[in-house]
Amino acid sequence: MIDTQTQEIIYNATNAFWNDHVANEAFRDITRGKEIGHRIADFVDDRTTANLLRESALTAKFECNKKGQKILRSMGDIWIKSNGIYNPVNIKTGVETDKSPNIVSLTKLLKRLLGHQIDSYYLLIVKFIKSQQYQPRLYFFDLLDYLDFTNFDLGPGQMMLQEKKFYEYADSGQKPPKLSLHDKVDKCVAIMHDAYERLLKNRKTRIDELTKQISKFKKANDFTVNQKGLFFHG
Repeated sequence: MIDTQTQEIIYNATNAFWNDHVANEAFRDITRGKEIGHRIADFVDDRTTANLLRESALTAKFECNKKGQKILRSMGDIWIKSNGIYNPVNIKTGVETDKSPNIVSLTKLLKRLLGHQIDSYYLLIVKFIKSQQYQPRLYFFDLLDYLDFTNFDLGPGQMMLQEKKFYEYADSGQKPPKLSLHDKVDKCVAIMHDAYERLLKNRKTRIDELTKQISKFKKANDFTVNQKGLFFHG
């Protein structure tokens, strides 16, 4: 895990950087118009990462393969050293929207935990609030402490943050109860089992509906093509 002092350095360095840069012409250009959320994601990710790499009080690196090549789809946009280990930090951004952004593959997260490769998974969210101009609001936390604020669908396999619920809780100053790492792993497994049960239930419902349609189809005396609702062009 990242110790308290290092967390403060990360938070303060990122907060200072974006408070200085929201008035920057490059930032103002990219936030003009509609649907800015997608446009600013890589912009904020790249600059936040570069700023942390420059911070002399931090030891920050990228995850690499055996050949020393940067892993492009690492679970951490940047890895921060603390307590003798490198800890993954996933940088996310957004504007005043309440969505459920993808965070991380639950399978990958569990494999890293069970393989003793990590003991935390941090999110550094740079959220921009519009007043006269955009202002940054930061959230920096270990996702394993906030699993109650996630959704998970076994189809895409991604954990998603319940933004509205999380921001309301975090902005109120509340803190989640302290859990052991074993308890956090148990919660991850329970989330996966729940998703598996929902998947089976949904698939059974679809099969039951299809079975009814097949039965109705076979009981019909004749077969007549009905193309109502179809459209053709050319």
